[in-house]
Amino acid sequence: MLGAGRTAQEGGGAGRTAQEDGGDGCIDVEADSDGCIALEADSDGCIALEAGGDGCIALEAGGDGCIALEAGGDGCIALEAGGDGCIALEAGGDGCIALEAGGDGCIVLKAGGDCIALEAGGDGCIALEAGGDG
Repeated sequence: MLGAGRTAQEGGGAGRTAQEDGGDGCIDVEADSDGCIALEADSDGCIALEAGGDGCIALEAGGDGCIALEAGGDGCIALEAGGDGCIALEAGGDGCIALEAGGDGCIVLKAGGDCIALEAGGDGCIALEAGGDG
């Protein structure tokens, strides 16, 4: 039984997971296998995504709130947020990290891998740390 604010996850085939939530609340997705994870949320609330496998992680959020993304596997991480709030992204694997934010708020990005790209058009704080080549 699902409580208020929690959404069931559906698998769209081998290596692919898709989840959508239109209501307020928390969305939590974890994937340990290689493949692609896609998550979209239009409502206010908290979005948390963790992936331990190699592959691609894409996350989009249009609502106000907090977005946290962690990835330990090699691959590509892309994150876009148009709403006000806090964006935190950490990646320990080699690969490319791209982050764009148009809303007011704080952007924090840490990467131990190779490539880091960050763009922000809104007022607020931008902090970037990189321990790897790039």
